[in-house]
Amino acid sequence: MKKFENIEWLFFDFGGTLDSPGIHSRKLFFNCFNEILCDLDNKIFQDAYTFADELMVSKSLIVKADLFKMNEVMCSLITNKLDINENISKNAANLITQIQTKQLLKNQELLKVLSKHFKLGIVSNFSGNLEIILREFDIHHFFTFIIDSYYTGFKKPQSEIYVHALKLAGIPASQAIFVGDNLERDIVAPKCLGFSTIWIDRDLKKNVHADETVDDLEELLHLIQ
Repeated sequence: MKKFENIEWLFFDFGGTLDSPGIHSRKLFFNCFNEILCDLDNKIFQDAYTFADELMVSKSLIVKADLFKMNEVMCSLITNKLDINENISKNAANLITQIQTKQLLKNQELLKVLSKHFKLGIVSNFSGNLEIILREFDIHHFFTFIIDSYYTGFKKPQSEIYVHALKLAGIPASQAIFVGDNLERDIVAPKCLGFSTIWIDRDLKKNVHADETVDDLEELLHLIQ
């Protein structure tokens, strides 16, 4: 595709992009909790999710955690905040981990193919254990660098984190595509800096921000080959 002719790098988000089929982490957690509880109030749940997410980072609760342990801690904090049965936390953590594991294993082959044609990097708002999870699923070696916001002092959509990625890559933004599922963090903010962008959106909403919209990561191969 002509608009992607001079691309040398692909920068990926992680949560909702590589670990799930285009479903944002917040939505994935809500869907799994709601599958167990039924009729869960979305606003109340999102407040609990935000509380748990911020606490994990501020208290460094999971910097050595693998995927399941991270989900276990997150779900436990959510259930405590919602004041519901701890058994629900364990069931939700198992369900979430199963979905993410399936997607990460599926993406091994995709990343292998992409890494033969492009240099790859990750820019993610995370909790200090991103590299541990990438090694757990044997995909860390596909990436030239991994930016986990826990260690940078900046997080998306702050411009500093994207500029840091470009410095590590040694390229201008015009030679990179940012791939992610969050419209503000992965599309709008990088686009303002000159990145090309691909938005993963299972609902295929039309938007004026992303260069391309796909409903599955595998579609990248057709777009950029």
